[in-house]
Order: sequence, then structure tokens, then C-alpha cells
Amino acid sequence: MDWIVRAAKKCYSIGQQQLIFLASTIIIPFGLMWISSRLSISKRFWLAWSAWILLVLGIHALTLSISPPVWQDEVQIIDFGRSAIDPGTDWSISWNATEGSAVVNPLYLGGLVQNIIFSLSYYNVSFPRLFSVIGAIAASSSCLFFLLSLGHDRLRSGVLSSIFLLDPIFVAGYRGDRVDCWVIAAAFVSCTVLQESSDRSSSVKKSMPSIYHLLVAGAISAIGLSIWFSFVLLFPLVIWRITSLALGCEHRRLLSSTLNLITAMLLWLVGFAICFFLIQIPILAGQPSAYRDLFAAASRVATSPNSVSVFTTFLASFSRNPFLLLLAAIALFLRPRLDFLFFAAIALAGILKSSVYDHRVVYFLPYLIVHCSLSMHRFLSTDSSRAAHSWIRFGVASIIWTALVVSIAVSLVLRPVNAFATRDVRQLSLLDNVAIQAVGKQAANVLMEPWEFYVPGRKLGWKMYKPYFQDFSAAQMLEMDYIITTPSSSLMTRLPISDFTRVGDIWIDRAAGDERISAPRAPGYGPYLIFKNHLKSDPSDPLSGTGLR
Repeated sequence: MDWIVRAAKKCYSIGQQQLIFLASTIIIPFGLMWISSRLSISKRFWLAWSAWILLVLGIHALTLSISPPVWQDEVQIIDFGRSAIDPGTDWSISWNATEGSAVVNPLYLGGLVQNIIFSLSYYNVSFPRLFSVIGAIAASSSCLFFLLSLGHDRLRSGVLSSIFLLDPIFVAGYRGDRVDCWVIAAAFVSCTVLQESSDRSSSVKKSMPSIYHLLVAGAISAIGLSIWFSFVLLFPLVIWRITSLALGCEHRRLLSSTLNLITAMLLWLVGFAICFFLIQIPILAGQPSAYRDLFAAASRVATSPNSVSVFTTFLASFSRNPFLLLLAAIALFLRPRLDFLFFAAIALAGILKSSVYDHRVVYFLPYLIVHCSLSMHRFLSTDSSRAAHSWIRFGVASIIWTALVVSIAVSLVLRPVNAFATRDVRQLSLLDNVAIQAVGKQAANVLMEPWEFYVPGRKLGWKMYKPYFQDFSAAQMLEMDYIITTPSSSLMTRLPISDFTRVGDIWIDRAAGDERISAPRAPGYGPYLIFKNHLKSDPSDPLSGTGLR
């Protein structure tokens, strides 16, 4: 029997990540082909799409352990999931210093799943990241399903969905363990459910979606919102689809069928409310203060600065691949859907009203993709009464393919090459070594400024704190056993020096040419300063003899 045990260990040593990838190669193609049979689309097309997305998954999986370096959103989302299932937790990296409790996110599904995966993989960040990559594939595939359900060209829909999957803004989020991908997938699935219901109508004229499909679409939207709050930026997309189908805008009857629209919206809201309430039962029962924290956090991202500078920041987000934005601008001069542009403008206003950065701008990508597809379908369709000239077709096709090539180059070539070139300064083993030597495996209270120490901290059983709404006072810092910071941190000016001694010297001192690492200017880990509260900790620790004076 020993050979069986050795064989099992050998298989396990191949890596759980690779095993998940192999399982995906079986599940994804068959799943897509099953769905394609429901949409009456060639299985050959879905086999090609499956091969393509598996190639993307494989390339991303090569560098997930080193790129990007562990960062704020990644560990904060995971910790929100941990707090959701442990309402009595006495530590958190989103700590309300005023209330003395963890900040709980009532929209917890995304963080909950990521935390479960993180815990089951023995705190390996590669697995939540891999799950987010799968979520991105789900989002792009559901985008493709939706465009095809609208009757759009198969090849053009596939290319646009691929541009979405590989857009540098989107890639930076899902490779960094954000859950926006699953939120966007929920929105596209909701729209597809609504469209499928309309397509199955026996009436010659498109009618309102069925009661069942409206309820299901509402439930899926509730799941999307429960994954992450930013789903509110995708509400206009779902509401546009309901409005479009209920009013029959394809037939230019925007002012008719008002009763249908009211009925459809009410049914969608019923499905949404029932599902959302069921998901919120654990929060309502044990953590009602979570809603106060949610609105407090939302108020922090609401801004009212100069509108010109905000819009400039929005446009700058597309600098890594401006061709999608260029394509959307050209689509405005083809045959755009004005009703869709109205709802897209509402979403854009919501994005600009919040803190504009890449992971907020990503929620406008679905609108750009759908807008381009709608406009091109109406303009380039051979059945259209305004068939496009050949040179216009060639120009638009050239920009589409250029956008795809640039996305592939940036996301599947340059990003992995850069990751491998800087892997020495991105190895998590560097942090593990520092954490073990400086603090060790114990339930120590650790005030942690660098987010990346969350990973070794979970492995070693630390109780980690990081203020969420306001800084810790000097008295609160004295409750800490250890403080981990950086030489340039403003915390150094507030640290009660007389009560703390420095542990070791500068950890991972890249500027001094630490022999364990290279490329000191590359984005990675280090340097760090670690302080120990000598009033609370064991003074016999051999590393605690160099006090900072």
C-alpha cells in the first residue's frame, strides 16, 4: 500500500492549481456545448471558444503566484468574507477603531467564497486568483451568450467578448483576486435570461418576458449585488433590457405598453427582493450594524471634484489599450441605439460620481462592448436597408482586430514576461521567512500596515489589525504586540517609541542589495520595519535587542 500513498503524494505535489486547471478543461467545454444546444448555435464554434478561453486560463495560471504582488483589495475582500462567517471576530484588517469591532460587509458572497477557497488551499493566494480568472471567463462567455441571443454576428461577438476578457483594466482586477468578474457575469446572465424569454415568445411581435424569467433575472441580479456593491453600476444595463423588451422599442413604440413595463419591473423587483432577503438573513440576524458600515464606506467613495479632471482620469484608464474606446466612439457615428446610450450615460454618471480608478472604470466595459455590438449589428448587417460601404466595413474590422491584438499583446505576452522578469522580488516565501523569524506562529496582536503580510499572518495565526475609518490612537497602538510598517510610513511619527523596540534591522532591504532578491526598483515586497511591544512581549527574544532611539 505504500506505493499508493507515494503515488497520491506525487499527484498532490503536481499542484492543486494544475489539478483545478485540468478539471476546468473538462467541465468548461462540455458546459458551453450544453448551453450552445439551448441557443441552437454550432458546437464547432463553442469548441473553438472553449479552446481559446482554456488557452487564456493556462497562460494566466502560469504567473498567478507571483503577479500581481499581494495587494489591498485582494486581502480585504478575503477578510470581509472571513468576518461575515465569524461575526464575533476580535480582529480584522478592516477594523473600526471607534467602535472597537470589525467592519462587516453585508454584501458578503464574493468575499465569502474567496475566503473559503483561501482557507481550504492553506492560505495560498493562487487559488482565489484562479477562481477570479474563471469568473472572468464566465463574464466574457455570458457576454458572448447575450450578444448572440440578440442575433448578432457570431465572429464579431466572439472577438468583442475576447477584447473584453483581455482588456488590461479587467485583467488587472481579476488577476488581483477582485470579484468584479462575477458581478459582471451576473448582469450578463440576467440580461440573457430576459432575452431568451422574449425570443421564445410565440407572438410575431416580441412580447414582455415571462413571469418566470423576470423572477429569475431579478434573483440573479440580487446575487450579483450580494457579491459586490458595485453591481449598482450595472443596474442600468439590466433595466435597459427589461425596458427594451417590455416597450418593444425594436418597433419604435417607446411610449406604448406602459402597463407591460410596470408589470415587468415589479416582477423583476419581486424576484430581486426575495433572493436578496434570503441572502441577507445571516446579516439581519447577527450583524445589523453592517449596513451602517456599508453606507459609511459608500459615502467615502462618493466625490464631487472638478468634473473635467474626473473625466480626464476616466479616459486615462484606457491608455493601455485605447482601441476599445476608439471603437465605441466610431460606433456613435454608425447606427447607435439611443435608448441604450441613455442607460449607459446613467452608469457613466455613477462611475464619475464615485472615486474614479481602474476597478471602477471596469464596470463601464460591458456598456462599451454592448454599444459597439448593437451599433455595428445595425450598420453592418447585410439585411439592413443601410448596408455599409466596403471601405467602412474594412475600417471597422481593422480597428476591432487591432484592439484584440493589442489586448493579447498586453495581457498574454507583456504581463507574463514582466512577471517572470521580476519574480525574485515577488516570491511570497520572502514574506513567510520574515514573518516566521520576526513574529513566529502565535496569536499575537499585529498592527499591519503592509497589506501583503496578511497571507503569512493567516498561516501563523496572527490577529491582524488595520484601521478602516480612522487611524489608531497611541493608546490603541500600545495594545499591539507587534507593529509592521515601512521606513517611509507616516506611522513612524505617531509610534510611541519608548514602548517599542525594533525587531532586527530593515527586513528585505532591497536598496541595500539584499542577496535574496534582485531588481530593487521593480514592484515587489520590501523593505519593512518591525517593532515589538516590550511591555507585552517576551523580552528574551534574541531578535529584540536593537531598540530604535
